[in-house]
Amino acid sequence: MDSDGADEPDVVSKMPEMPVSQGFLDKLEKHESVIGIVPMKMDRQGETIYVYDFTIELENIAYALRYDQTDGWTIIAKDEDVETVGLALQEYHHENGI
Repeated sequence: MDSDGADEPDVVSKMPEMPVSQGFLDKLEKHESVIGIVPMKMDRQGETIYVYDFTIELENIAYALRYDQTDGWTIIAKDEDVETVGLALQEYHHENGI
């Protein structure tokens, strides 16, 4: 992703500067351009489940997004095939001991 955000998909630019709740993803998934969302790394804090990374499949492309306190939301992988993106995110977890 370019540092100026030119390659940043609209969904990333609209993410809050924090991990998102499962409820947030449920609402996002109802958007007409979203085909599906799969949370990958979650943490329960009280009654709320926060999601730190997930895959999102849009009409023509899929993304793997990851939240980091330093960098915010970043794109780990993008591809037309959601399974390829999911595997890339799993590989990222493995390489980084997550």
